[in-house]
Formats: sequence, structure tokens, C-alpha cells
Amino acid sequence: MSRSWKQGRLTASDANHSQPCVSNPDVVRITADFAIARFDEHPELSTASIGMNDTNRFCECRECLAVAPAEIREKRARIAYAFFDFYNKVADRGAEKYPDTFVIELEDSQDTDG
Repeated sequence: MSRSWKQGRLTASDANHSQPCVSNPDVVRITADFAIARFDEHPELSTASIGMNDTNRFCECRECLAVAPAEIREKRARIAYAFFDFYNKVADRGAEKYPDTFVIELEDSQDTDG
């Protein structure tokens, strides 16, 4: 089960129907550890792919929405900033051990609410 904030409420749903809280340091650590483990197990690799679940149910906690600059008002844009901040933090952690590798983010566009 994953937990995230949606419209001011903590929600729990299976991992296929929501996003993790990408401002949570444990989520950053777990994801970076996954990428590092892939490089440990497969030293021939130069990239590790991470991405969001195929849904438009994003965490809307104060920390996730606060990542974006104050002048960005639209919620989806604020959430996008949170994801790119997350990807950068994961990449930075991985680069500590594997500076010549890349973390590639995979994304999809969702145009409906749900």
C-alpha cells in the first residue's frame, strides 16, 4: 500500500493507483538504493530507469506542493516540480557511488482527473 495526500486527506491505495510522496526522504532513499543495487548487480549498465505509476493520482502534501517556486500556481505544474526535484535527488544519491551513470526518468501525461 502507498500513502499520499489528496485534497487535504491522507489516502491509502495500492501502488498501481497512486503515486508515492516524492518529497519523503525515505522514498528518495529507497528509490536511489534500488538504482544503486542495479548498478552493483550489473556493472555493465550505464543507466537506471525510474518513473511514476501510470495514474494521475499524485501526492498533494504541503511538502510536495512547496517544491515549486511561489509564482507557479497551477497544481499540476507544482506537482511536476516535485517529481523533477525527486528525480534529481535520486540521481545525486546514485552519483555518490556511480558518478558516470545516469538515472533516466520515464513519464506519461495524464489529462483527466481521477
